[in-house]
Amino acid sequence: MSAAGSRWPTFPSACAKRPLPKPSRSWTWTSRSPGEASWARPSPSAPPSPSGTSSRAHLRIPKAPLSTAAKAFEDGSNLLSAGRVAEAIPLLAEAANAESSNALYRFTYARALYLSGDPAAGLAALQAAAALDPQNASYRAELGRALMEAGQSAAAIAAFEEAARLTPQDASIARSLAQLYQARGENEKAVAVLRRAAEQSPSDSRLLLALGQSLNKAGDASAAVEILSPILNRNPQSALVRSQLADAMFTQGKGEEAIALVRDGIQANPQAPSLQRQLGSLLERSGQLAAAAAAYREYVRLMPSAADAKELEARAASLEASTRRASS
Repeated sequence: MSAAGSRWPTFPSACAKRPLPKPSRSWTWTSRSPGEASWARPSPSAPPSPSGTSSRAHLRIPKAPLSTAAKAFEDGSNLLSAGRVAEAIPLLAEAANAESSNALYRFTYARALYLSGDPAAGLAALQAAAALDPQNASYRAELGRALMEAGQSAAAIAAFEEAARLTPQDASIARSLAQLYQARGENEKAVAVLRRAAEQSPSDSRLLLALGQSLNKAGDASAAVEILSPILNRNPQSALVRSQLADAMFTQGKGEEAIALVRDGIQANPQAPSLQRQLGSLLERSGQLAAAAAAYREYVRLMPSAADAKELEARAASLEASTRRASS
């Protein structure tokens, strides 16, 4: 067939003089049909099909069968994701026991145990997972949270300290560790942890809020106000930020400004119970007992089922009684 009648494109004569590159030894150029060609891996048991033949080559990669443990883990994980915890637990236990050195299997089994309402067994499995993979910050952090829920604060701090060392940029780990330090009265340590995290995540508002709270508790109200003020400017609807800023301002000696700041928030959002609670606290600390009692009662009206509702209702009654005695 002439070049003009050929179905294939012609090439310049300069290119025709160059030898075509040889294909890799593991692949061969085969023809599927008179006008179709493709690359295909030759069968290891047969020689490559010669060019121009009509044989058909296919690329087949058989899927390796899962081991018994891997299959149990896969099935158990799928059940766990579907919320079928009771069915998932025996399969995940089988996988974890069959491959006792697999940290992921043990960690997933721990999650299932917690979800099933067995925190003691879950904690044991979680400790085993963290021991199997000591460089995994996520496992350490989850262990810290579990220990914190179990009331083991010293062990929880150790777990979170290791997690923070492994991932200093993780803001959630830093906040949890700072919370534990604060519960033990170690406010300076809390500030140090949060400052290091804030250097890694300077735009994280939740982290900066936690830092402002810690600074205020550590006695540095001015630094707290400096950090919290820009956050409130960016989030003027945040009752939490407003409350924390007002508390720092009050500690700084700016009581009237702090009370006014909270009142402004209530005016913008009268249904914000946390602002009513904070207003009552600030008014009580400033000696305005009747107004404080009114604020506490408004908080109870808005949040009658809150954990501290009865306590604050009793506090309001006590302040009202004090006010009556003072006026009699």
